Amino acid sequence: MADNLKINNLMNQVTKNNILAELMKECGIDDIKLSQYTNVPISSISRIRLAKNCNPTISTLQPLADFFDVSIEQFLNYQPLDDDRIPGTHKPTLFTSSMLPVIKWSDVIDFIDNKETFFSNKKIEWVASEQETSENSFAVEIPDASFALFLKKGSTILIDSEKTIKNGDFVLFKVKNKNLIVLKQVLIEKDNVYIKSMNSKTNTTRTIPESYITLGNVIEIRCNLQSAPKQNNPRTNAINILNPLKI
Repeated sequence: MADNLKINNLMNQVTKNNILAELMKECGIDDIKLSQYTNVPISSISRIRLAKNCNPTISTLQPLADFFDVSIEQFLNYQPLDDDRIPGTHKPTLFTSSMLPVIKWSDVIDFIDNKETFFSNKKIEWVASEQETSENSFAVEIPDASFALFLKKGSTILIDSEKTIKNGDFVLFKVKNKNLIVLKQVLIEKDNVYIKSMNSKTNTTRTIPESYITLGNVIEIRCNLQSAPKQNNPRTNAINILNPLKI
């Protein structure tokens, strides 16, 4: 009873104290997306975010606090956020199974080697996946068009570091002693394991070098359709637009 009274008293001052705008900015989401994720009306989210004419109930605030993985008191800025909280943290929703940080191609090695400090003072975008992923999974944006016809610049690949590699999988490797990561297709033939270049111009196949360290399997590909090659069949285009490639 006392706890409910305390929360009600805090809610009376929600207009000037809540940190919703800050949390949304960290995650790079707008009112519409947050409404989709939490089932809280867009109008309510907007009023709370702008601290304007709002008198929300606990049933409105709780889904928002839960989504950002903070308490009501933290959401209303009456308690500090946890010291070990990673900026941009938010929970999966009814529509997703996991949320993955999007890492720049040039930052992947730093992310792998320094996970504990990597997120400090960095604005991280997140991507949702319907697939269950391991704790250290992440997403990477393709930096240029040298990989494959279907991996255009700006496409995003989702990487799971704990998936078992199977024949035909696309795998991200780190080259030992070099500040370099490479994306290859793995081919398994009986006891032999090979890698195949993603570059259609070379298309070479060879055994995996000892210097290659596996970072994870590609479990999903989000194609950048703006630079995708044109298809003769518009129906095929529509299908590709609506459905990400799941590996």
